[in-house]
Amino acid sequence: MYCLRCISEHDSLSLAKMHDACFSDVWSSDYFRSFIANMQCFGFIISAAQLEREHEEWIDCGFVLWHRVFPEEAELLKICVLPNRRRKGIGKTLLEESKKYASNNTIKKFLLEVAMNNFPAICLYECVGFKKITQRKGYYKINEKLIDANIMALNLE
Repeated sequence: MYCLRCISEHDSLSLAKMHDACFSDVWSSDYFRSFIANMQCFGFIISAAQLEREHEEWIDCGFVLWHRVFPEEAELLKICVLPNRRRKGIGKTLLEESKKYASNNTIKKFLLEVAMNNFPAICLYECVGFKKITQRKGYYKINEKLIDANIMALNLE
């Protein structure tokens, strides 16, 4: 069982912990908090129910965070699903909820960058309708190696 809710500044510590479990670059809770408070950001956090000592406890297991760069356009800042929760539809749920939010808030286009060798992420994005529009050479530095990025877009009109 999962629970989905809008991200708020109060989620910043949980976002930082999930981010640290998934990525090598560090985003502190203060960084998340200031981003959410000061930028045109929106997103969702998903929690899973777990039985702990005969009572139910909710554990945050994924999030998506968007930056609204123009009134009708948003860019994906981060999508994160804890490794032990991947391939269960959580990422797709977060993106589908983002599409619903967009349709109710005048957003007509989503953009994102993804390392061209991140096949699971590319597959997820394509599954919800994103299309590659261009490529950026040497955009990511992963293990001292430059990796190209696919720029993908989803038109919501």
